[in-house]
Amino acid sequence: MTTKSAQHIHSIEGLIQQDPGDRHFTSVVNHSNLLESASHLLHNHRILIVTGFCVLDTMTGETDGPPGALVLGHALNALGKEIAYVTDQYSYAILQQGMRQYDLTSHKTIATITKKNTDAEITHLLKQFNPDHIVSIERPGMASDGNTYSMRGEKLNHVVPQLDMMFHPPFERSYITTAVGDGGNEMGLGSFYDEITQSVPLGELIATTTTADYAIPAGISNWGGYAMAAALSLLSGEYLLPPMGTEKEVVTAMIDVGAVDGCTKRSEVSVDGIDFDLYIHVIQQISQIVDNALHHNEGGLV
Repeated sequence: MTTKSAQHIHSIEGLIQQDPGDRHFTSVVNHSNLLESASHLLHNHRILIVTGFCVLDTMTGETDGPPGALVLGHALNALGKEIAYVTDQYSYAILQQGMRQYDLTSHKTIATITKKNTDAEITHLLKQFNPDHIVSIERPGMASDGNTYSMRGEKLNHVVPQLDMMFHPPFERSYITTAVGDGGNEMGLGSFYDEITQSVPLGELIATTTTADYAIPAGISNWGGYAMAAALSLLSGEYLLPPMGTEKEVVTAMIDVGAVDGCTKRSEVSVDGIDFDLYIHVIQQISQIVDNALHHNEGGLV
């Protein structure tokens, strides 16, 4: 890895830590592990990607999470990694539809964990897939009272399976964990617990206590998926990001099968209530950093 690569990755961290939704999370956290996580992923072989956040009003998944998970999976697939997705019934069709857009459906699987047999299914999956690394992108995490909450303080665990055991299994863990989130209630962001409880609205209620080896805060979680794919591009010397325009096609396709904006709770081509042009602008900036670095031979392994 070159010094320039590390600098570019740090610049990308700055981009994704913008706080367009005024959640007061990314503005108060004091570190990000984008470089460390991507460095491990580059050398890992079997990666589970966990995503899907149910919106109670519609009982469907939202548009933040699965798109970023697919961008990361697309990059890892191009590097020859074995990947599988993990979600629940509320985001399965959404994730599957997105996989079609990336032509991943023929050889990548989605493991759907149920509420009824959560722990047993997680244990079976971990033993069967034997991951080197698990990445969670916008997946609700357990709070200090044992419940799982939305940013509005709505309880979710009466309908949504809690997947935190994937990060803290009841047996010796041999894999690395990475968490991406934008509000502090997502699985794996427990290392920011104090900042979340002190600064995020309803933070004392919703803050997750589940920690990860590496945490990547982002103003919108999908940006975190793009940032990870970008970091892998810079470290490998291969451009691994999807063509511009793909993101809108993916989000539109997900809306067609029931996805909603998690903030507006409407079936619209938007993410977290943010103007789509602003949302895409950050993705364009990330892509430009990678494109400039690789074309000027500033990034990658040389």
